This record gives sequence, C-alpha cells and structure tokens, in this order.
Amino acid sequence: PYFTVAQFEAGEIGKFDEIIDVRTPLEWDEDRIPGAVNWPVLSNEERVRVGSLYAKDKMAGRRLGAALISKNISGHILTHLGDKPGNYRPLIYCWRGGQRSRSLAIVLQEIGFQPSVLDGGYKAYRKMVRNTLFDESESSVMNKFNFIKISGPTGSGKSVILEALQERGEQIIHLEQLARHKGSVLGLYPGQRQPSQKYFESQIYEQLMTSFDPSKVIWIENESSKIGDTIVPLGLWRKMG
Repeated sequence: PYFTVAQFEAGEIGKFDEIIDVRTPLEWDEDRIPGAVNWPVLSNEERVRVGSLYAKDKMAGRRLGAALISKNISGHILTHLGDKPGNYRPLIYCWRGGQRSRSLAIVLQEIGFQPSVLDGGYKAYRKMVRNTLFDESESSVMNKFNFIKISGPTGSGKSVILEALQERGEQIIHLEQLARHKGSVLGLYPGQRQPSQKYFESQIYEQLMTSFDPSKVIWIENESSKIGDTIVPLGLWRKMG
C-alpha cells in the first residue's frame, strides 16, 4: 500500500515502526526524513553504473539494476530483520516512490511484514517541506504558530535560556543547534559540520509539524537570516519578524 504526503501532513507518520530510506548514502546524507534509517538498495557507485548502462541499453540497465538490488536487499534482510516481529510496519521511500522502494516493499511483504511505500517518494516529501516553510500567503500553515523571540547581543546567553525553557517543557526551535553553528563570529560547533540546506529545512519542518502543539507558544532565538552556510526558510523568517 501507498502512504501519501497528505497522510504525512495529517500526522499519521507515527503509525510506522521505522522509516527506511533506500536511496544511496550520498542522497541520504544530503537530506532525508528526520529519523529515517538508510538501507541503500544501490550503492553510490552502483547507481552510477546502472544509470550509465540504462542510458545506452534500457533492458541491460534493468537487468543489472535488478541483480544489484536483489543482492543488496538480501544483505539488509540478513543484517536488519532478524529481530523484527510479524507485525513490523516500516515506511519505505526512494527518490520518486518507484523501483527501489517497491522492490524492498515486495520482498518484505512476501516475508510477512507490513510495509508501505511513500507515494511520490523523497521528491514529494521535499515539495511538501518547501511548500510549508516558504509559503507566505494568508492561508499558510505557518500562521497557526505563535513565536516569541529571545533577543540580545552575542554571548548574552540566549541559547542557555532556550535550553532552560526546553527543560521546563516549553516548545523551542534552537536554530543554532539545528544548523550546528553558533552564528556570528563564534562559528561551527566543535568537531561538527553543518547540515545541508535541505536537511536543515527538514529538521525545522519535523519539529513544527510533528512535535509541536499550535495552541502553545514557540520560543525561538532572534537570529539573522543566515546561520553559517544555512539560511532560515523564508516563511519562518517572516513569521519570526
């Protein structure tokens, strides 16, 4: 069965035991649904090989792709599924909800598990995130949230206040923490790299749309529109203003 982005927006994502991203490690590293695990059915190199062959000979590309995907799915079954109960319900997605995700779903279903495939795949998910975070219209879902900004000069302890509020059960968006960057002249979190712009946005979306109660205020640090190399999505930035 397919799981739609409309169901995702309605909060039904919580009914799954696990979210499985079957894209390549490079695709997963750039962006994914927060909390998803990566079970690539093609490696970075294998995807290039299959794509290059497919461009020359579609049938040959499909044969190679099927062989490699079958081999890799076998490895995932032996590695990851030994302790899964019969009622295990994963959500599986690839780039467009096509061959890669369906291949794994068919095998899991034949074993006796209860998989679903994200309709439209990552591409549909990414469109949903952008439509939410960059919508400045009066009908934007962003308008249901009420933000309170914490302001002050660099080094005044704004992050400490946010973290104290979180410990007390308040809803916060810690943009510096999500961006892995302290802003201004303070730079990166020690020993860490910033997420991609896309994954920065995915983390914000996940907090807003799956973790927060719109009837309660959201505390947020008064940041500039750019935190290191990441940019605060326009819909959120306008709402903060």
